[in-house]
Amino acid sequence: MEFTYNLKGDIAAKLRQVQIAAARRGVNFQGDSKKGTFSGLISGSYRIEGHKINVIIVSKPFFLSWPQVDSQLRSFLEN
Repeated sequence: MEFTYNLKGDIAAKLRQVQIAAARRGVNFQGDSKKGTFSGLISGSYRIEGHKINVIIVSKPFFLSWPQVDSQLRSFLEN
């Protein structure tokens, strides 16, 4: 499943915030301001172009619905 979000402000700073939040939740996050991967409860990759981030989810637990995944990603990335 693929999601696209708008990134506000300094992208490098936003990614640092996401990395810190991910680490607190036991998620391995590797990448830079262009592309990267993450793995944990949810695994996937991302690609950034301008102020848009495209996130591709390759695995998630069956008990998480796609709207729940979207909501969590949106809260991390757009706020």
